[in-house]
Amino acid sequence: MVTNYLSVSLYGLLCLNCVHIVYLYNFIHISNFAITIGELSCVCDYVWLMKALQRLIWPDEIRRLHPLLNMDLIQAGLYNPADGHVDPYSLTQALAAGARLYGATIRQGTSVTALTQTGSGNWVVETDNGRRLEAVRVVNAAGLWAREVGQLTGLDFPIVPAHHQVCLTLGPS
Repeated sequence: MVTNYLSVSLYGLLCLNCVHIVYLYNFIHISNFAITIGELSCVCDYVWLMKALQRLIWPDEIRRLHPLLNMDLIQAGLYNPADGHVDPYSLTQALAAGARLYGATIRQGTSVTALTQTGSGNWVVETDNGRRLEAVRVVNAAGLWAREVGQLTGLDFPIVPAHHQVCLTLGPS
């Protein structure tokens, strides 16, 4: 929820001249458990510090915004009218093109097996095909495997892939 808002804002700024990769829509994260409502409230408080438009809404407003939704078990929702979706394929291609423009080398279909920082601050990257590459900077673009790649450097990113359902509709005009 927080990362969606930040990603949509960031990529909207970065890719002003890119192919269309950001799609804005009204976002409601719904909850049918009291404990989740507490978590959503905490997220609201945190996101408010970043000036996001996100707020907690109740069943009457959810029904008004989404009249086709079955409201039998829904207790609350986290609403963000400025959230959206970033097309991952187009974003990947746009970022890769930008990286190549600035001299980056991208190696697809290659797994990183070790990352070691040298005394000069450079990185030695070892791959599954036995190659050793040295780089001034390394970008962790491993997607779902970003946590595992981060662990190669001793960092433990709190990234947990989650499978969830999303229904995109046009919001009220």
